[in-house]
Amino acid sequence: MDEDKLAPDEVARLWAKSFPKRHDDIKAKGLCMVFAQVVEILASKGNEEDEIVNVQEALKFYGIPREEFYQVEKETEDE
Repeated sequence: MDEDKLAPDEVARLWAKSFPKRHDDIKAKGLCMVFAQVVEILASKGNEEDEIVNVQEALKFYGIPREEFYQVEKETEDE
């Protein structure tokens, strides 16, 4: 894997660390929002290299729990 890319397990670790803190820590909230956007972008465009073609596959690939992802999506829309 390229050194400038985050491995899927690293994304999962960062999400798990940031998600519970997102209401009290602006950096954690921002990280969750960025990862949610990445999932949306990959799902909408597809990623031939990793064969990510929809949100569910992207979430599984990155180890992001579905319910948490949709919760962040909703919170982002509500702002």
